[in-house]
Order: sequence, then C-alpha cells, then structure tokens
Amino acid sequence: MKNLKIKSGLLALVFGLAIVFSQSAFKYVEKQTGKSFDTRTFYYHGPSTYTQAQVEDEANWSTVPSEDLCDQTNQVACRIDIDLSFVDNPSSPAPTLKSTANLVAAYNTSTSSAYITGSADPNMAKENNTKP
Repeated sequence: MKNLKIKSGLLALVFGLAIVFSQSAFKYVEKQTGKSFDTRTFYYHGPSTYTQAQVEDEANWSTVPSEDLCDQTNQVACRIDIDLSFVDNPSSPAPTLKSTANLVAAYNTSTSSAYITGSADPNMAKENNTKP
C-alpha cells in the first residue's frame, strides 16, 4: 500500500513537471518572436512605368486586387503579404501601408521595370509578374 502511494505521488510529480515545461516552452517562443503572424495582402496600383521610386512608395499599394494575375517572375511589382504591424487601420475596409514598411525594389534593365525585393518585414511574401 505504501509502495502504491509513493509510485502514484511520483507519477503525479513527473506528469505535473511535464505539463509545466511544455507550457512554458510554448510561451517562451511566443514572447521571443513578438510577431502576430497575421498579414494583409496589398497590390501595386501605381503608375504603369514601374520606376523603383514608384514601386517603393507605400501610397501606390492598396488592398484592392490587381486586374492582372501575378505569376512570380521577378519583373514587375504585383502583390505583397505583409505583417499587420506595418499596416494602418488593418481591420478597416481601406487599410494602408505604413511608411515603416520600407519597401525595397530592384530595377530590371531588360524589362525597364522595378519589382519588390524586400521590406522591413523579414517574413513578407511577395509576387512579381511579367510586364505586359
């Protein structure tokens, strides 16, 4: 009987420690990243000349889908999925990109157009399409 109480107590202690360590591990990762992992999709709606300055201008991006389809070739700016921390009024019908998004574009001399290469959001997803 005494042996059964000791084993039950030991099993309860091990189980309790396992729960504490597993829960604290998940909370630690969440605190370390500090990211919400919520994103918003923006489409390029600037001038069709696609200069580097135009593509990097946050005001030329909106949540209204682009009329042409993106096919992921690095030639013309098309679409980005960016963390909500870089979006003003993310839950409104017309959110805008913050200037802190710091969009970065490169210029493709063969197509005479710029495309998105990065931003302040290291996890930003981007799609660039072929110039019409």
